[in-house]
Amino acid sequence: PVRHHFIPRFFQKRFADKSDHLMVVPVDRSPPKALHVSDIAVVNHLYTSVDEEVGETVGVEKLLAVVDGLASKAIARLTGGVFFPPNNDDRGNLAMWFALLYVRDPQSRRVMEALSEETFKMEMSLMASPEAARASLVERYGREPTDNEIDELVDAAQNIGKYEIIPHQSDFIRLMLKVSLPLMVSLSRRKYSVMKFPESGIVLCDKPMVLRQYSANQQPLRGVGIDSADEVMIPLDRKTVLVLHSQSLVGDRFVEPPPGYSISSLNQQIVGNAIGEVYCHPDDLHRLDGLAFPAPNQPLLQVNGPRMFGGSTDGVNAPPVRKGPRRYRRRTKN
Repeated sequence: PVRHHFIPRFFQKRFADKSDHLMVVPVDRSPPKALHVSDIAVVNHLYTSVDEEVGETVGVEKLLAVVDGLASKAIARLTGGVFFPPNNDDRGNLAMWFALLYVRDPQSRRVMEALSEETFKMEMSLMASPEAARASLVERYGREPTDNEIDELVDAAQNIGKYEIIPHQSDFIRLMLKVSLPLMVSLSRRKYSVMKFPESGIVLCDKPMVLRQYSANQQPLRGVGIDSADEVMIPLDRKTVLVLHSQSLVGDRFVEPPPGYSISSLNQQIVGNAIGEVYCHPDDLHRLDGLAFPAPNQPLLQVNGPRMFGGSTDGVNAPPVRKGPRRYRRRTKN
């Protein structure tokens, strides 16, 4: 099976330092374990798509590998400080890598699944009457539907809450690539601040891009995304964190940690962003002591208001029963 590193291996090795192993610490605080970086943040066939003409294809896997290779060289130049500020090529390559890093993990796929299912069920619930079903079928096919077609649609709409509705994996791969394009544009406009700490100790998690919004800009009913975040923080190694911002007066520069901002402060932000796992160098395991970990079982989505259909969508307003996304399985020949 094709093994997909949703946190690229080269990125993890920067935290493993001269070793090839990292400590894996589950957010439920079960005992940590040491794993080789080749076995961390790996999912089989996560981006194996199906093409109508060629069948199974790992083209997207190869695309991600190319993007990872370009980013690896750019990050090395960025942290070394010799070629700073980054040139346009490095900015473009890093913006592409950051955008894909934000959406390429299994949790993002699982959220896409839940959102797609919830949306489909809400739309279907509007067709639970014969009149609504008939109008929908006329709009779709451009002809008068038969009584049997109307009855089938009404029956499906009235019982939609009993089913799990998951689009094909290839649809989600196309969506990932489509979503990453505007994210890349947004990230390419930001300034680069490289913050280096005098000692090692920065950790990593399975959702490594931390979005920070200043308290003055926070709105109670609005989430924080790439566009609305005041800062996008990406730890680059055990000493270095990159801060993408939009402050022209600050611009592109190397900065020292502000007074009172320690590695522990940064690690708390990183750990708080974790979905299921935190990763760190064995020498940095003690730095997780005293940090607040997120709840291990959280809903994928929160939807306010009354549900418009019977039943529920797994992961909406409650922790999901199925933790991972549906994955493509090769068909077996009889």
